Amino acid sequence: MSERTVPDGASGPVELAVAVCTYRRPAPLRSLLERLVEEAERSEDLVRLGVAVVDDSPDREAASVVESFEGRFALGTSYTSTGSGNISVARNAAIDGGIAMGDWVCFIDDDCLPEPGWFRRLFEMQRRTGAQLITGPIRDVAPAGAPRWLTDQPFLNLIADYEDGTEPAYGTTANVLIESSWLRSHPDVRFRPELGKLGGEDMVWFEAARAAGIVHRYALAAVVSEQIPLDRTRFRYQLRNKLWFGNTMYVTNLHAGTPPNRLALRGAKQLVEALARPLRRVARHEPAQWRYALAAACIGIGQISGRFGVRLDHH
Repeated sequence: MSERTVPDGASGPVELAVAVCTYRRPAPLRSLLERLVEEAERSEDLVRLGVAVVDDSPDREAASVVESFEGRFALGTSYTSTGSGNISVARNAAIDGGIAMGDWVCFIDDDCLPEPGWFRRLFEMQRRTGAQLITGPIRDVAPAGAPRWLTDQPFLNLIADYEDGTEPAYGTTANVLIESSWLRSHPDVRFRPELGKLGGEDMVWFEAARAAGIVHRYALAAVVSEQIPLDRTRFRYQLRNKLWFGNTMYVTNLHAGTPPNRLALRGAKQLVEALARPLRRVARHEPAQWRYALAAACIGIGQISGRFGVRLDHH
C-alpha cells in the first residue's frame, strides 16, 4: 500500500477521533477527557477533535462522565456500552466509533494521560514517514505512597528504547495514531474475541496489521503517561501480573504459529536467567534486586505453564 501524509496546519485541521475503552474507572476517565480538551485547544490549528468512549462495564458507569463533556469537542462525543467484560469486543467497538467520527483515530487507555503536544508529535512523525500507523512510548507513573522498591528496581514500564522513526517490534494500544481508511479497507484486522479475557489481543492485532502490510513507525517524543493505582504497587500484584504476562506471551506466540515446545523452552530460559540475575549483580557489587528477580521468574513460569494448558484471565 502506498504511503500517505496528512495535510499540514496551513491546509486546515485534520478530523481526529480519540477512541477510549473504559472499565469501571470514571474518575481516571474524567481526568483523561479534561486533558484531551486541553490538548485539543493546544492543537486547534492541527486537529478538529472528537472522542468515542466505549464502556465495557455492565453498569454504564462512564455514561454520565461522557455526557458532562457534551459540546466540549469540535467533532462531539459518542458513548457505546458493550458490557461484555471482553476487551477485544470493546476495542473493536472503539474502532467502529473512531472511524465513523474521524479521518484518523488515536487510541489511548482510560488510566493514561497524554503529555503536552501529543497530537502534534504523532502527526509530525506521520508527515515525516508517511506511515499509516504511529505508536509512541508509555511512561508508568508511580503514585504517592508507592513502595521504594517499585521505583528502585525495574518494575515500571519506562520509555521504550526503540529508535525514533523506526518500525518498532511491538506497539501498545494505549498510544496509537492510525489512518481510518486503512482500518476500513482491512476489516479482518480486528481484535480477536477469544483473547479478550486472557489478554494479548493487542500483540496479536499488531502482528495482523504488520502481516497486512501496514506502515508502522515509532514517535519517541509522543509520550503517554500511565497512572499506576496504589493497589497495583503491592508485590503480590506484581508477581501475579508477571505470571499472567508470561502466560499471555505463550498464548499470543502460539497463535502466531510458534511451536509449543519452543515456547516452553523460552520460558525455561527466562526462568533461569531471572534467578541468575541477582547473583550476577552481587558479583558486580550491585544490589541483588531479589523482588524483581522473583517477578521476572514468574514470567518464565507463566510461559511454561502455558505449555501444560494453563490459561490465566487478566482480571
